[in-house]
Amino acid sequence: MARLPEQIETPRLVLRRWTVRDTAALHEAVTANVEHLAGFLHWAQFEPVSLEDRQALIERWEDSWKQGGDTHYGAWLPETNELVGVVGLISRDGDRRTLEIGYWIDRNQVRRGYAREIASAATTAAFAMPGVATVEIFHDKANIASEGIPRTLGFELQQDYVAGPDRPGPGLQDSGVECRWSVTKDRWALPCMA
Repeated sequence: MARLPEQIETPRLVLRRWTVRDTAALHEAVTANVEHLAGFLHWAQFEPVSLEDRQALIERWEDSWKQGGDTHYGAWLPETNELVGVVGLISRDGDRRTLEIGYWIDRNQVRRGYAREIASAATTAAFAMPGVATVEIFHDKANIASEGIPRTLGFELQQDYVAGPDRPGPGLQDSGVECRWSVTKDRWALPCMA
């Protein structure tokens, strides 16, 4: 069974798949970033959750990875083991031909290029999977910082649309208009994208 890698290295970071031994680190990071995240990530409005609930979430992520499904990573500085962000590669409606990248960066680590580095590495890892033809990034139209990531990586804006009932509720600063960006495997393989 094909699975996304347990670990991905970038020039400055190590992306490690979350395991239950990381529960406290994820819990601390999310708790410290609730206000930073609640603007555009709907789930942050329901934080903080208990440590037990956080562990149960990571256990579900571990099971998904073992079955060749969605995979979630922490992005760490290798020299200090400091968590700078989180990224997930997920499929919508179980369609494994298209994977979506979702990510967030710690409030103390923004504007350092980590989101671009993480999204680039996640895109390359996705396209190494058999059958993956497209990678997508979604963001709310009001989230200008997030817009820069897919744009600079060569993703193409596919559409702006009012988020439908199949999408989670809005963050506190959401405009309600979602932007969908995508890149195909062939386009990502161009020399300028390497």
